[in-house]
Amino acid sequence: MSRVLGPRAGAAFTFAASSEAGATAPGQATARSLHDLYRIEQLDQATRIFGVAGNPISHSLSPLMQNTAFRRESVNAVLLPLKVRALNDLLSVARALPLSGVAVTMPLKQEVLPHLANMDR
Repeated sequence: MSRVLGPRAGAAFTFAASSEAGATAPGQATARSLHDLYRIEQLDQATRIFGVAGNPISHSLSPLMQNTAFRRESVNAVLLPLKVRALNDLLSVARALPLSGVAVTMPLKQEVLPHLANMDR
């Protein structure tokens, strides 16, 4: 998350792997994904931040689908995968960024319900 959002917050640069095999840390984004998937060069202070939260989350297709739609429709937004171990981690991130919206998946689907402003069946 910080690698994608760093330049949005004014960082002069960020780190990325040259390829998935060249990653120096688990989950490190590649330069290609920062450019193609997250449109890092277009993110600014007005960019709305969305997330998909769960654990595991790396297999989720949500970032690909949503970021592709944002690009196609010229929406200034980005959706990030948020690997969270506990609900408090997600709530802290949601307050700190702030997130414009989050899709929540396993294992937090039931646990998050008391924290929602609105819900339907």
